Amino acid sequence: MSPEPLHLTIANIGAAIIYDKEKELIRISKDIDASTLREILRFCHLFTGLPKWIRSLNYLKSFLDQSKQKKESRKTLKGLEVFNQIYEEDSDLVLKHISKLDTHAKEWVIDYAYGNVLAKSKLKLIARERASVLILSLIDCPSQSISHLRSCLRHGVKKSELIEDCKSFTFLKNEQKNALLKEINSQYKHND
Repeated sequence: MSPEPLHLTIANIGAAIIYDKEKELIRISKDIDASTLREILRFCHLFTGLPKWIRSLNYLKSFLDQSKQKKESRKTLKGLEVFNQIYEEDSDLVLKHISKLDTHAKEWVIDYAYGNVLAKSKLKLIARERASVLILSLIDCPSQSISHLRSCLRHGVKKSELIEDCKSFTFLKNEQKNALLKEINSQYKHND
């Protein structure tokens, strides 16, 4: 059996954090190198929140030995550049929507989520986007899931790959899985 694709590993770690499955989190994480595991946990905290991120770091501290952690130099893109890379032609529409919700939300999303976390991530864009679709479907955030699904489409992820992701991600309930499959079919109706 081949190893699980990175995007499913990310999504499964996110789900284990969301559902407080400590043993599952440890099982999934035990064979991942510390640097990649840290990147995955940093990414997942955007969906699971800071308290669960800290708790996960505590659960996994034996895999994340601080003495082995290297000071990493990171190439940083500005948050807006990363945001535009992901959302492309939808960028202005999404930013206007976020700004209407809260006057500080746009700044926080661009500077923190996209500038401090995603711009510094070593995880590949496609893996992050595919994992985002699954995690956002899991936590019942359909609008955000659709945005990342559209990003997958723009960045060349095939419909069949997303359908397989949906079927392979066992944390989704049937109604969540059906809603995601329906949205995949809707977004990909002119592309296969």
